[in-house]
Amino acid sequence: MNESQARDVIYKQFATDWGSTTAIAYQNVNYTPPSDGSAWVRLNVIHIISSQASLGGVGDRRFRRRGVVVVQVFTKDGDATYNNDTYADKARGIFEGKKLSGVTFQNVGVETIGSDGFGWYQQNVRAEFWYDAIL
Repeated sequence: MNESQARDVIYKQFATDWGSTTAIAYQNVNYTPPSDGSAWVRLNVIHIISSQASLGGVGDRRFRRRGVVVVQVFTKDGDATYNNDTYADKARGIFEGKKLSGVTFQNVGVETIGSDGFGWYQQNVRAEFWYDAIL
């Protein structure tokens, strides 16, 4: 598996499980937040580090790739933290304790950011992940 394949697995699973809950903004794709104050999320897949996990000849070595998924959850400032919590809980449930097509998730949690100064209240759901590449 490579970075693009892992990202595709994560994007597809999130889109399927999230459905029409809110709009989804994807990293490196232009997006304008809703002007009516509707909740929305931004999905980020960040590859971090790789390490060799086994010895062997070319084509028979296992490399462990690691990264983090960050789902930024935005609700209108003053719209009650509970509403943001509900979305964050749903996002956490998509990854917590899951293994999806070779991508394993761990250490999933919610980080409260608070008001972003632009009218949005934000929490981030962070899910560490790893997968192996055979090279």
